[in-house]
Formats: sequence, structure tokens, C-alpha cells
Amino acid sequence: MTPKPHRHQATVAVLALAALITACTASPNEPKPAPIKPVAADEICGGMFGSSTMRDLQQLLVGRKEFYPRTRSEGTRVERVAEQMRKEAPGSSKPNYTRASSVCSFLLCKEDVRTPCGGQREIDFYFGWTRHPYFTKEEKSETLNFTVGDAEMTRAVDDLRRSTARFACRLPSGHDGAVQGYFEGYWGNDLDDVTKQSNTRLRVLLSAASKVSKSLGCTNSPKLSPSGVEESRQNETT
Repeated sequence: MTPKPHRHQATVAVLALAALITACTASPNEPKPAPIKPVAADEICGGMFGSSTMRDLQQLLVGRKEFYPRTRSEGTRVERVAEQMRKEAPGSSKPNYTRASSVCSFLLCKEDVRTPCGGQREIDFYFGWTRHPYFTKEEKSETLNFTVGDAEMTRAVDDLRRSTARFACRLPSGHDGAVQGYFEGYWGNDLDDVTKQSNTRLRVLLSAASKVSKSLGCTNSPKLSPSGVEESRQNETT
């Protein structure tokens, strides 16, 4: 009969294996990842916000000139989201009207002892497919509504932070769809004029929408210029 190994021998074998795994996965001399450095407003998220919209972004975010990317790959996040959206486009085998993914995410400041942020400090721009490029009468019943170029936009009457944009997009595959985008986060600023603050937010959202449209490759080339906000016609729905 084969003798059973002693418990002591089994324990030694387990400890030796654990030590080997630890040595392979962690090294005290291994350099730590470099901290994510802040970038200028016109460079955040792969240049999503141009020189003119950059100033709007700075005004909305209490005059900050630099922001911290959420991840090291923020510059290509919109391209990755666009790739996924093309796979889930209306008319495809797996259309998805419920997913809204962040195409740009950044922090207002780095949370440490020297620069305490306090409160909410993350900004996200979300985009995904929706069923119609326009808002229904019911959807517009409690919002301010705008048409800016080829974009339909709404803003909540009681909350300047709640703005939404929609536009039609024809993909290179020939599929037609409607894209919806909005942003979330804390937007503390010193803009007292409601109209000016509203227009500033709409321009920033349109700048993100324009980047998404180009990343998707919309062949209908929707007009999403932020400069069209002032010329847009405002319709209040009662």
C-alpha cells in the first residue's frame, strides 16, 4: 500500500508554490504606473472640443483650464464606442436602443491633499441609438426645444444641466439610425445669464455630437456646428 504524504510535506509544497507565484506577479523593484496628467480643454478626449468650444467648456466648469482624463485611453474612447454602435445599429442583426455609452469622461481635478475637490467632480458625455431623430410631443411637453442645424435638442426647464441632442445618421453600411446624446456631472459656474448658460451647454453638447458623427462615419454629414446655437429657433412647448 502506498504511504500517504505527511501533512507537513503538503503544507511546505503549498507555501513554496505560493511564494513562486508571488515572485512572478509582483516585484518590489517594478516601477509604478505614472500618474495621469491633466490636459488642456481643447485636448481632452482626443480633441473633442475645439478652440471655440474649449472656452465654453472652461466657462461651464468654473474657469478651469485643465482636466484629468478618466483613463489613459480617453483619446480613443469615442472610436471604440462608435465601433460598438455600428455593430448594434438599427437594421443590424442585434440592434440596441437601450445602451448609452460614455464617449468622453474626465475629472475636474485630482483628489488629493493639495487639491481637494469636494462634491461631484466627474463629467461624462453619453451617446447611443434611439428610435427617432426627433422628440415626440409627449417628450417635449415639459422641455425647451431647439433645432440647431440637423440636430433636435431639448433642455429641462428647471435644470440647465439636463440637455439632450438627437440627429439622424446613415452609416456606410446603408443602415439609417437616430443618435441621442447627453451629459452628466457637476457643472458649477458663475454664468448668471440663463440664456447664455443654456447656449453654452448646447454648444458643448453639439461639439461632442459632431465628434460622434464623424467617428460613426455618418454619410449624410449632419450639420452639428456649435456656432449654430445662437441662430437656432427656440420653441417653448406648453
